[in-house]
Amino acid sequence: MPIDAPLVCSLIGAGGHAGVVADALWQNNPLTQLTVHDDNSALIGRTFLGLSPITSPVNPNDLHESCHIAIGSNRIRKIWSERLLDSNHKLLTVKHPKAAISPMAVIDDGCFIAALSVVSVNARLGKSVIVNHCAVVDHDCQIGDYAHIAPHATLGGGVHIGQNTLVGAGAVVLPQCHVGRDVVIGAGAVVIGNVPDGVVAKGVPARWDLS
Repeated sequence: MPIDAPLVCSLIGAGGHAGVVADALWQNNPLTQLTVHDDNSALIGRTFLGLSPITSPVNPNDLHESCHIAIGSNRIRKIWSERLLDSNHKLLTVKHPKAAISPMAVIDDGCFIAALSVVSVNARLGKSVIVNHCAVVDHDCQIGDYAHIAPHATLGGGVHIGQNTLVGAGAVVLPQCHVGRDVVIGAGAVVIGNVPDGVVAKGVPARWDLS
């Protein structure tokens, strides 16, 4: 289908992850028009990818109605998502055209699904979730708000991931495991059972300290 109308969107964040999001937006619609905003005052006077001036600090009054929080940090992404929802902005979900996404997956607002990732049948993604490059979210998984499934991480069928949790690069969570909220699963870890809230789990098999 030919594209004859631009998408107009404000990106919050001007780092590397924002560049990945912008690339996905442009691949979906080359006419996409972006304004780019970041609270890092060191970026004042610079341009984003050599194309768009960076506005700093972020002022919700300067943003388009449609926004995407292009920030890898779960904590900061949550803060900005809640601020923008409170100011009646719309959080845009961005899906790279080379992601494999089931039409039976349920994806909430503000998510980013990167190239070569998989979101399978009956998977559910909460608000502002990141499914990064080559990550797999298998059938019937449930991913809480503001979670991040890092590159090459694999979630088996029926896995539950709590809010604000990071599943590190290359980690594996075996089917039916429940991982709590505010958890960090270390890169390359293998989770073979349930993980409580608020811990850092790492290793093969993954272990954590509750002391």
